[in-house]
Amino acid sequence: SYRTVYTMELTQYWQTVTMLIVFACVLVFFLFVFWAYVYMRRNQKMVLDGEFVCHSIVLLLRAYSDVFLWLLVGLCAHWYIFFKGQASSFIMLPAEESTGPIVVMLVLCMAAKAVHVLSILLQQSRADVFLVDWEASHGTLLSKGGDDAEQAPVSTWRAIFAANELNELQARRFTSPALSLVLLLLLLEGADLNFYAKAMPGGSERNGARVRSHVLLRFAVSSFAWAVVLLGQQLLLRLVWLPYVEDKVGQFVDLLSVANISAFILPEPQAGYYLHGRSVHAHADTSMLELNRQLRAEEDGVTSGRGLSPASEVQTFEIFITRGLRELYDQKFLHAAISAAAGGDSGGAGGVRRGGAANPTNIPLRGLTIERARRAGDGFRANPEAAVQRYDEMNTLLKDFIDANLGHHEYQIRERTYLERLLGLPPDMTYARDSVFLYDPAASWTRCLLYGREYHLAIFEVLVFSVADVSLRSSFLAAAITYLVSLLIGAIRSSLGQSNLARKTLIDDRFLI
Repeated sequence: SYRTVYTMELTQYWQTVTMLIVFACVLVFFLFVFWAYVYMRRNQKMVLDGEFVCHSIVLLLRAYSDVFLWLLVGLCAHWYIFFKGQASSFIMLPAEESTGPIVVMLVLCMAAKAVHVLSILLQQSRADVFLVDWEASHGTLLSKGGDDAEQAPVSTWRAIFAANELNELQARRFTSPALSLVLLLLLLEGADLNFYAKAMPGGSERNGARVRSHVLLRFAVSSFAWAVVLLGQQLLLRLVWLPYVEDKVGQFVDLLSVANISAFILPEPQAGYYLHGRSVHAHADTSMLELNRQLRAEEDGVTSGRGLSPASEVQTFEIFITRGLRELYDQKFLHAAISAAAGGDSGGAGGVRRGGAANPTNIPLRGLTIERARRAGDGFRANPEAAVQRYDEMNTLLKDFIDANLGHHEYQIRERTYLERLLGLPPDMTYARDSVFLYDPAASWTRCLLYGREYHLAIFEVLVFSVADVSLRSSFLAAAITYLVSLLIGAIRSSLGQSNLARKTLIDDRFLI
């Protein structure tokens, strides 16, 4: 057997590709420097430690995958347009043996984006989450004799219900990977778009059953199909589904208001999000009839707004807290770690020193020690009484902070500046005395969920599909592999997220169903 291969001199083309690669590397470097600066500013880092080095590597890989993917799309689209657009053959495709560098760059893009996606999963699954319960007791309970009285307990079911809803949202995607792959196969195989990946000029008749598809054309066609599918879903969701059918993210914020629960979510030590759910009514733990009356009163406009600030109805904020508040948060939350750290000096069973110098807030917890303690927590099952006590202390601390009753720990609420909106810059908190709450009507808090990281997840799935498709020459096998990868991402996020949510909210994981 034999085959005929038509080619042309491409020395000048590969020189141009080399210059484009150099330009892309320069762009990667500038993106990396900018993102590293933003990271240091968000985390108020003054020194280059091991954590910064690890995060810098992830940022560099993210910049590489984002820039070089679009470079590859541009190169393959160039060949598709000019090769398929000719009526008679005067432009020849590069021999597949010479496209090795492009395939290698595609595989490296997928590997780099895989590391970035893994870092997203780890960051989200280690975020500090706490649900602040604003509900007050309904009064006092008297004994049968009328002598002893105690405060009526506040039901915890509202917090458990809110935690379950947040748990369900953690692994929720903005688009549906399964639907995306089904639509993609309908375009590539059902509508036979893969035919246009064959190494034949556009003017050829549809009789190329024996003509193989070309790597560059195959990637160009699949990228076009992916763009149609993903952009179509985005438009349908944003213009029709979310406004008129169902918006799970918006409903969760509404649920917090009805349940009288606020949420602090801190994916980074000193940066995160606050969802203000403080009810405008006296009690949320009430009967169905009273709850309906409360909602009707809000609908009729006879109550105050739900917003944290009287000047705005916005309930979601991006927050940047001071180092002092972060240390106070850690000292209150990491009760077990603090007791262990003080145990050697106290000599007592409790492990907490007495007196002014023994104030738990004076015990230093830094670096890996505090990070291990954050991950480990106390565990509700191991010591329910201690967990309940820690929850009450944390709840009081954060309520006092929001009510501006926490001494020197205050905050200011403001809009983003023009430069912060344009470049996505965080405020400079290096020498700030007050924490900063930025209005976030765009609900960027979903960046703590897979829902808000759709771009990176979709790009990763495109890369996985493209590498499998180019290697196996089968859209069906590539779609199956991509679907399994998307399931794996969801399973990892769900498992790690549920475990983290139980530890950080101090809610028994048996109630997260």
